[in-house]
Amino acid sequence: MSWKDIIKIKTDDGNYLIVKDVEKFKRALRSHLRQVGLLFYGTSEKTKFRASHIYIADKWLETDYNTRLEIYASVRNPKGTSREPVITTLEENEEGDFIFLTVMGAGINLGGNSIINSEKELIEAIGQGVERDLQGE
Repeated sequence: MSWKDIIKIKTDDGNYLIVKDVEKFKRALRSHLRQVGLLFYGTSEKTKFRASHIYIADKWLETDYNTRLEIYASVRNPKGTSREPVITTLEENEEGDFIFLTVMGAGINLGGNSIINSEKELIEAIGQGVERDLQGE
């Protein structure tokens, strides 16, 4: 067993949690985080999207071992101008799919000992972490 086996998020059956379509994952994450943001900003037609603005970006990280994809997502904190970031790190496998390595940031810390069975479950866990963080828990 190498450090790569330890760090990856796994499913109940011990397989690695994989995303086949990163863009679809980012769209679903944005949609869910927008709903979390609206809990704190209200649903005014004039401000609902601007006030709870969700920022999502990705970048490739080159290491000595491999190339990873890092997805940065954040929600503006309603108590000021700071943002509550969540960074998801993925690694591309031989089939061209991406394996979730870690999710760290606002109220969430997932890695090798974490059991998550689907992208939807992961997105909900991220949303719950951000919500806890925005509430100040």
